[in-house]
Amino acid sequence: MYLFSYIPLSIFDLQGWLDYPTIYIWETHSAETILNNYRRFGEDQRISWQSRFDRWQEEQKSLPAITSKMTDWQQAEIMGFPEKYPRYDDCIHLAACSTGQFLPMSNPHLPADLFTSCLTTPIRTSLAFHLSHSEHRDEYPENILEMIPGNLAERRTVLGELNWIFTAITDTIAFTSIEREKFQNLFRQDLLLATLFRSFLLAQRVMSKFDVLPVSHPSLKDTSKHELWRCWDQTMDMVLDYCRELMYVKETRRALFCGRDVIMRSNVFPYLVLIDFENVISFNETLQYNTFFTEQLQAFELWLDYGVDEGQPPLQLPMVLQVLLSQAHRVRALRLLARFLDFGRWAIGYSLAVGIFPYVLKLLQSNISDLKISLAFIWAKILAVDPSCQIELFNECVDETASQKPSQQQQQQQQASHFLKPSMMFTNHPKVTMDVSGFF
Repeated sequence: MYLFSYIPLSIFDLQGWLDYPTIYIWETHSAETILNNYRRFGEDQRISWQSRFDRWQEEQKSLPAITSKMTDWQQAEIMGFPEKYPRYDDCIHLAACSTGQFLPMSNPHLPADLFTSCLTTPIRTSLAFHLSHSEHRDEYPENILEMIPGNLAERRTVLGELNWIFTAITDTIAFTSIEREKFQNLFRQDLLLATLFRSFLLAQRVMSKFDVLPVSHPSLKDTSKHELWRCWDQTMDMVLDYCRELMYVKETRRALFCGRDVIMRSNVFPYLVLIDFENVISFNETLQYNTFFTEQLQAFELWLDYGVDEGQPPLQLPMVLQVLLSQAHRVRALRLLARFLDFGRWAIGYSLAVGIFPYVLKLLQSNISDLKISLAFIWAKILAVDPSCQIELFNECVDETASQKPSQQQQQQQQASHFLKPSMMFTNHPKVTMDVSGFF
């Protein structure tokens, strides 16, 4: 007797059950075939809806006025047609492989649902994949992945910083490889969607090692050969080496503690005073082991000094935005960002496209004096190119307690606002040369 049996499921029925918009993940052999059939059935649904809408209009005695510029769904909404327009093109599809390709299922060190694992647990899956293809795999303990300290939500921990670096690298790969509008829609408008598509870029890289090409709707170009993946490999090597050292130190501590009585009774005890155990006993798990963001800031500064190419942004621009989240590097990152914006309208346009706005808007709440001059200069540049940002700026800077006498702490917090509000008055003023050399 079989406990399981194959039950066919119609994509046409699935479309009706799940409605839209929906995110679909297809992990099966020749997964792109399902995506193509989904589009075909979606078109059938649209044609069927159009037919019912036309018959409904013929049955109505009076209808409100419409214009030829309206889309079908806008006309239906104004007329009061009770059925929703089938907008299946708004659905997101992530398929594990192209038509005619087979899923990789031969590596015992990787999960069977490798594509889904890349999307849902990208850090762990990436580490497991890296280990399985590493020439030094035998040098690491079998449980090395379970021994990585920290959690994904804490950037000050090893695992959290690794996730932070992954976000910076995949954001940069997307920004340098994908069309501007598509990047904004997929990586900047929705946090969940951005996280999913960052992981999809990883899936492209992982599955390509098995000669399999994942596909998506909206479609993304293949980024599996992007040069920044080498930086990700180097980062994972550093993490694995760090965790191996950490495990060794912990085991050494345990051995020193449990065997102290045996050691003291042994004949070699008098010679142990010649061995320096200080580094072992005082090992700090929070010690900085990764210089990724420091190196990226240095590369960005070198680009500003020697490699400026008008019309082409530096590779490190999306990473600089991630560095703004770090208090340790925030002042330097803002100053470098201000230097980049000073190159002109093209630099400001790239900065807005990569997503600078919410970062610098949030920093207005900071009371750190070292940030104020750079922030004021950055905002003056942004407003000169995009005056529509004035509303958000005023909402952030407005003093709701103007009728009350502010405390000394409140006065310090409002100083950034005092720098910015006058600059907005000159948004439409003729161009004025400004010497900012003293700011940096």
